[in-house]
This record gives sequence, C-alpha cells and structure tokens, in this order.
Amino acid sequence: MGDVFELDVHPWIKELERFGKVTPGAEREAIQAGGERFKDRLQRNTPIGNDYRSSMNGLKMHQDIDLSNILKDGAGLALGDLAVKVGYVKGGRQHTAWRAHFPEFGTSYQRPQGFTQRTVQQAEKEILQIMGEVWLEKMAIKGHL
Repeated sequence: MGDVFELDVHPWIKELERFGKVTPGAEREAIQAGGERFKDRLQRNTPIGNDYRSSMNGLKMHQDIDLSNILKDGAGLALGDLAVKVGYVKGGRQHTAWRAHFPEFGTSYQRPQGFTQRTVQQAEKEILQIMGEVWLEKMAIKGHL
C-alpha cells in the first residue's frame, strides 16, 4: 500500500487490560473492525476527480482502497503488536497508490488537500469507540467480564 498513517491504540489497549485479560481473538476482531471503519471514512474523504486522468487504468482512488489482513510482529511492529494497513492499492495492473500523494500533498498546479491526514484526525475517536465495543462484546462472550 502507499503512504501509511498510523493510529496508535497501544495506550488504549493497556487501559483495557486493567479490566480483564485481553484475548487474542477479541483484540484481532477489534483491530479489524477499526480498520474497516477507517477504510469507509477514507473512501468518503478521498477526492473524486472529474477528468480522464482521475480514473487512469479504469479505477478512481476511492474505489481502490484496501484493508490488509492482521499483521503481527516482524512487519515493522514491536513484539506482540497487531495492526492492519489501510491504503491505496500498490502494484498490479490497476493500482492507484502512485498517484494518491498528488492530491494529498499538492503539486505546483494544485493545492494540498490533506484528505488522508484529515481522515485520521476525524476518525480516531470513532475508531477507538468501535474497537472498544467489539472488544467488550467479545470479552463478555468469552466470560472474561
């Protein structure tokens, strides 16, 4: 995937651990749910151009956002950390990651729109809330709460 913006949930996970044992399944599902919500927000915030260049290779950027599988330590993460990557598809015939940075950071012909950074800022509380709800639901089902 192209540019990566991180949302640090480690302090939040540490806070939840005070209430009970964090099971890997609950943590994984919470992270996946947070990634899905960020993907939805990014699709809504990605600008949609109206000329032929905005859909090179047949895809517009908002149609080409992907969510990775759960990543575990070794993928640039500290030992024991889990994450998902959300971003524009890189590689393949119809990727859009190579051009996402033009509207994000601007060029000599267009002002920067900062839609990815804005999405991170807007969605942070919502993502943490969804992750917390999923985590609590899974913990209650497994009998830890």
